[in-house]
Amino acid sequence: FYGLEFPWTAQGLVERGPDWLTEAFHAAGTMPRSNWITRITIEKYIKITAGNNAAKFLFEVTYAQQSPHLHTQLFAKVAFPCNYATTTDRLSSSVYKQPMDFLELNTYRCLEASLPVNTPKFYYGDISNETSNYILITERIPFSEIHGINLDKPLRPFDIEGPYDKCKDWLLRGEDKEYYLLLIEQCAKIAGAY
Repeated sequence: FYGLEFPWTAQGLVERGPDWLTEAFHAAGTMPRSNWITRITIEKYIKITAGNNAAKFLFEVTYAQQSPHLHTQLFAKVAFPCNYATTTDRLSSSVYKQPMDFLELNTYRCLEASLPVNTPKFYYGDISNETSNYILITERIPFSEIHGINLDKPLRPFDIEGPYDKCKDWLLRGEDKEYYLLLIEQCAKIAGAY
């Protein structure tokens, strides 16, 4: 999309550093050219292991000029590496499920502002047609229970539940039907808009 070589691992993002991330955000038009990133810090304590379509990691950035329109806590989704532990998942997403990643990236890139539902703010995303490697960077959703679900502790008003693991409905705070109806309602809003 943007003509940049991009990292597809947390370590690769650190190695490319703030200069690359600044160039990426400028290319995507998500950060003013008068601003730049001075530091990238990968989250070491919170690991995201849910889902079988991609690897995910959290990181924090420092901007030269702080702005309420720029999030400092970010989320990245990248293709699984082709190694012993994730080869099957990588082949599943890179071969059997394409163009899923391409469409997800383009939904954020092209439709974010017009979708009738809230989505995390898009910062950068790209995909390689040659390797199927990709990266998607968005704002981090401020889940109230990122360190683990505690059903005995009530949430405060406006807390964001979760995150929940897929296919573990017994961890939901309410009736599973309530969650699925809400998902269908949001999907219907998108279908109705497009």
